[in-house]
Amino acid sequence: MTAFISNIAAIFITFPPVFMIVFYYIFKWMYRHKKRAFHLSVEVSSLVFILANMVILNHMFDFSYSWLVLIGLLTLFMIFLVTQWKLVGDVLIKRLTKLYLRSLWLIGVISYIVLVTLSIILNVQGA
Repeated sequence: MTAFISNIAAIFITFPPVFMIVFYYIFKWMYRHKKRAFHLSVEVSSLVFILANMVILNHMFDFSYSWLVLIGLLTLFMIFLVTQWKLVGDVLIKRLTKLYLRSLWLIGVISYIVLVTLSIILNVQGA
């Protein structure tokens, strides 16, 4: 049973679009609202995309870039925090986390596509 669960987790980590699609249909079934289901699945899967990017980077270059990714994520969060504080005056945590997770998803998807393409190119050239 643990092998099955670890295999499912490995599929979700290495192929996050599956994770997003599964959660989209779960949220669509729960809330019966397509736009809300999409936004919730984006927010949930954003961290999985970042985790998948860290795994791909580790596999491609045999070096852990986790500390660089975490510093970048914290820097991006601080930029959003200061921007919201300057523009709105108050820091609204719910609004801040939604904006942060959605932009993190966008960054994660773009970098995932770039890293997968680069990984395929490098593996084809090396073979």
